[in-house]
Amino acid sequence: MVNSKFISSGSNPIIKNIQVLQAKKNERKKQGIFLIEGIRSVNEIPSHYEIDTIVMSDLFDESELKVVGTKQNIVVPSELFKTMSGTETPQGILALVKMKEFILNKIEAKPQGFYLLLENLQDPGNLGTIIRTAYGFGVEAIFLTKGCVDLYSPKTVRSTMGALLHVPIVVGENLEDYIEWAKKNGLTLYTTALDETACKVAEADFVKGHVLIIGNEGNGVSNEALEVADQKVYIPMPGGLESLNASIAASICMYEVMRQRTQG
Repeated sequence: MVNSKFISSGSNPIIKNIQVLQAKKNERKKQGIFLIEGIRSVNEIPSHYEIDTIVMSDLFDESELKVVGTKQNIVVPSELFKTMSGTETPQGILALVKMKEFILNKIEAKPQGFYLLLENLQDPGNLGTIIRTAYGFGVEAIFLTKGCVDLYSPKTVRSTMGALLHVPIVVGENLEDYIEWAKKNGLTLYTTALDETACKVAEADFVKGHVLIIGNEGNGVSNEALEVADQKVYIPMPGGLESLNASIAASICMYEVMRQRTQG
């Protein structure tokens, strides 16, 4: 554990920079740094991620911090910490973490692998919840199209509760690039859809290697995705709803994959 430096001024450049990173996507991208808040998420940062800075409130019990290898630790007054936090009731600890880039063509395609492709998702909470659920259900990798919300927005990161640190996530490629990768590696493409050619999600064969495509919250999957899909699936809803929240729909589908692969 490095020695902690106490900063009391809100005009300190380190403090100012953290506030900018909290608020601005372009600055996070430029610096290659994102923020993680909360003691559980910070302590779960794996060793292959580089932690630039740990910031703690003066009310935080430093003995709870388990991570090592930090360049610097900073302690600030609790009121100043609140100006850097993205939550209403902060736990008094956050970390500045170096982004890790995953390259599509370097992702190993396992013959029976389970991959998730998210097309133009716009809500950071939905994205974060899906990532967290995907980690729980054993998704090998997650692919985000260029139109998706920022993976490193504070709300997305909080919603993952640390899960984004444990699943390879490829960002910034076009839909056709991910489709080409799937086809080249012999993976089946499934997509959610509401039409007469779709089968019930429980009737699809999710045991074989595949990529599951989940679409935009308002418009669903694109026509391009529908055209290249090997199979379309839908979730039966006898209650009469036309559609489900994207994260709920994705979670139901991922549960079905896990159920099929673990039954018997």
